[in-house]
Amino acid sequence: TNGNVDVNGNPVFIASSNKYPTLAVDRTGQYEAGFLQDTWQISSRLNVNYGVRLDIYHQAQNLGQPSVDAVEWSPRVNFSYKLSSHDDLRWAFNHLFNTPPLAQGAIVGQPIQPEILDQYDLALEHRMGKGQTASLGYYYKNIHNQVDVGLLIPGSEIGLYSGVNFQYGAVHGVEASYTVSPPS
Repeated sequence: TNGNVDVNGNPVFIASSNKYPTLAVDRTGQYEAGFLQDTWQISSRLNVNYGVRLDIYHQAQNLGQPSVDAVEWSPRVNFSYKLSSHDDLRWAFNHLFNTPPLAQGAIVGQPIQPEILDQYDLALEHRMGKGQTASLGYYYKNIHNQVDVGLLIPGSEIGLYSGVNFQYGAVHGVEASYTVSPPS
């Protein structure tokens, strides 16, 4: 370095002759998961699928950042109710754990925390004929530690990406679909 620092206090490197600065990063990590689930046909019209998932995540690196340790139990329950011979109503709650991108955010800033969210779904599905289904659904996601991945240097074309966490996020959406399946 030339002894100078940038506005964030990081050393400023100047390439000279054949010597280039090298940053040695040693990263370790581990991810484990397991789940139990079951489907219960309560009646000829109502099915319930329910379960729980356990996620265990650890990541550490040698850059003086704190390690990331997360253990999360994720329950879920999904219902399907047959309104008629052609129509189904579906609703669900899922608590979800998303591992962060391991290659992102390793050097710049704080380590990326896993994204944890609660998702609520409601949908109406209509079978229109042999192999044809139309559906309309609404979903809501309440997100904690939302992960956003973008260019490290905005406006550049070098393809260097970095991830950051937003403390909270939320998404609402409406989905419409029409599916055609070939006859079997």
